[in-house]
Amino acid sequence: MCHIGVEEVKKMVETCGEKSRRNSYLNANIEHLLPEELLSEVQEMNIALREAVREQGEFRDFMKKKLADLTTHLEGRKPVMRGDKKPAKCPPTISLPLTNLRNGKKYFFSNPNHLNYTESKEFCRKHGMHLASPKTLTDLSYLHEKAKEFNSRSAWYLSGSDIGREPGYFRWHDDSPVDEDLWGLNEPNNFGKGKQACTYINTTHSRSHLFDQDCSISWFFICEYSEKCN
Repeated sequence: MCHIGVEEVKKMVETCGEKSRRNSYLNANIEHLLPEELLSEVQEMNIALREAVREQGEFRDFMKKKLADLTTHLEGRKPVMRGDKKPAKCPPTISLPLTNLRNGKKYFFSNPNHLNYTESKEFCRKHGMHLASPKTLTDLSYLHEKAKEFNSRSAWYLSGSDIGREPGYFRWHDDSPVDEDLWGLNEPNNFGKGKQACTYINTTHSRSHLFDQDCSISWFFICEYSEKCN
């Protein structure tokens, strides 16, 4: 039979008591230690989240500015047209004498100046206008009537032509088709492969109709002031 001394028993009791006290302390404080650790992690997550939100806001502001700049840039551009070039903007003033007709539109009659079709078109464009495009018999008659007042035996260029298109496929400055009802008898008749035919009115005739002829000939011309600028 083994005998355990008194001193040894005391040491065992002290050792067990110390472990018991540490365990009791940990058990008593575990509920407080764990939330603090979690709270630290939560705080770090909140900081990271706020930083992400801030960066997201900066990115959103950056994209808004870029979009605004792009919009401003696009609004400053003019649409590309298949027809003639348009004036970059409405001119503040027109130095040329304009004539108001009964259709409410304004025109410049080139009397006494003569130019070929290309030169006439460029002249009108540089002055914030385009060659006249009378798309109805009424508008055509107004132009014919006024042109006849300037010169009763003259030809005047309008914007219609088949330049860059199939021969005989006439279009106005804005690429809209020339109505067949506007043509004179047996017109058009001067177009063909390898040719460039342009429209004009002839005040020698009593009635207002369209005619076509080679674009290289120099004649009078009529510029039309854009309705958007009226």
